[in-house]
Amino acid sequence: MRIDVVVARYREDISWLTDPVFKSCNVLVYNKYEQSGLVLPNVGRESHTYVHHIVQNFDNLADVTAFVQGDPFDHCPAFMKDMHDLPFVKKFEPLSRHRPDGFVCDLAGLPHHFGGLPVMSDYQFLFQKPPVSSCIRFFPGAMFAVPKELIRAQGLGFYKRLLARLCDPSETLLGFTMERLWPLILGEPEFAPLGVRFPKRDWLTYLFSGTSK
Repeated sequence: MRIDVVVARYREDISWLTDPVFKSCNVLVYNKYEQSGLVLPNVGRESHTYVHHIVQNFDNLADVTAFVQGDPFDHCPAFMKDMHDLPFVKKFEPLSRHRPDGFVCDLAGLPHHFGGLPVMSDYQFLFQKPPVSSCIRFFPGAMFAVPKELIRAQGLGFYKRLLARLCDPSETLLGFTMERLWPLILGEPEFAPLGVRFPKRDWLTYLFSGTSK
């Protein structure tokens, strides 16, 4: 069984990769600051790195790939334990664990992104259809492990279209929107039926209340 760990790095300390758990993994560090190793332009946040890797390796994906940030611990304090569990991954497994069941936003990215996000239009761009839900469950940090079958379910053309947009420096919000869309891209069901709406109250109050009730 082959396991890849794809690291989207800017200037983070990656000494954690010396942990013995990674001896059985193929680790690929994509750099967006240091001009050494696998170098990428600094666009599209971590999702640009992930999609670049998928496009370049579509026919040679590992059995399981973990997509992670250069500093994974801020989003996942139990990160090393999750790395030990990689051989058992059978579906989309979030590695960003602020909350075990994730967060919920609406199709404008609220209440968890100040000013909102174009989640609705980016969803329609990706899937070529309107969403069937009004809410999306997501895991901040966009770190996850997934088997190759679920990656390939979308087809290479899907990822090439997405990569073209992520490579565009003017696409300043797509990287944030992708945090919301990765679970749906990789086989997770949509969260709630159309018609479900957030309570009508100030979104900052909602954000810091720690509940979606």
